[in-house]
Amino acid sequence: MRVLLVAVGLAASACRNACQDTCKSMSEYATECGFTVSDADLDACYSRQKNPERDDAKSCRDLGDLESLRNQWTCEDVSLYFAPSGES
Repeated sequence: MRVLLVAVGLAASACRNACQDTCKSMSEYATECGFTVSDADLDACYSRQKNPERDDAKSCRDLGDLESLRNQWTCEDVSLYFAPSGES
């Protein structure tokens, strides 16, 4: 049963595009910066990025991973997308 759950989780994450992967990286970085990221926030990002334009998809591939975000964004940049912890 446990193997099935892991397989389902991996399959679900493998279906995301580069921009949806960036949503996950952004949420991880935002958490590091002290921002609250709810499951609803993450789901909304995934929905918005379901069918990105070609140029957006390239940008997401270039920026998408967590290390790239850390190198190119500040926590102030992240504040445009997420509220500080304890605020709604």
